[in-house]
Amino acid sequence: MRPVDDGSLKIKETFGVEGYATVGSHHKTINTVKFTIARDADQVETNVNASVKLVNPENIPIRIHQRLWIPFNITIPIDAVVKVEAEARAFHKKDRAVLTVHNMRLVSGGVNIPCPMLYPQPKVVFNPTGPTTQSDVIRAYIGYFTNLGLSHKMNMAQEGDDDLTIEVEVEMTDHPLAEHEKVFPLKFIAEVGKAVAEIDQPMQVLRDGQERADLDVRVNVDNKKPYQSG
Repeated sequence: MRPVDDGSLKIKETFGVEGYATVGSHHKTINTVKFTIARDADQVETNVNASVKLVNPENIPIRIHQRLWIPFNITIPIDAVVKVEAEARAFHKKDRAVLTVHNMRLVSGGVNIPCPMLYPQPKVVFNPTGPTTQSDVIRAYIGYFTNLGLSHKMNMAQEGDDDLTIEVEVEMTDHPLAEHEKVFPLKFIAEVGKAVAEIDQPMQVLRDGQERADLDVRVNVDNKKPYQSG
């Protein structure tokens, strides 16, 4: 038995586990055992810090009001056991976001990361920097991970064996600065144990003159009525 590791349980909080017996159509509770979260899970740091990498090093084109999932790789050091948290910060200007962020998810883990998808999808928290409802900063607790380094010990290591892949959902707004082919950074920050690593993903505005307004207004006038025809 292991408590859920989604950040919902805090130190000194309690939770219960109930045992049931079922005989035919009859159900009975046998026992209820209560547990208390004593402390955070142990971490094992190494002399090698974690790092973050771009999956797409080139500019990623994005249209106005288009939403894309942007991937990032977090490299877990070999033999480390670490807590991973991630944050994405979109570009903003004068209290208005040029890019907005909407979600974050864990997509996959390399062969040296045991059971990377065991955890539930992270619960995200929005921390907008401006006074509007636009969300330009998103943060998520991903979970605890270890890197067994098996492919390295077998001399069969390949790119990505030590990586977690995290995706951030972003949208390009109709900000006045969002001109055709202009590039704006999407900053990704990973906290892995005591190490903090960050990288910028360049996002390039794509305007081809085919954008449509979100608001379409039509006015119909009935000219048969005198008070409307003049």
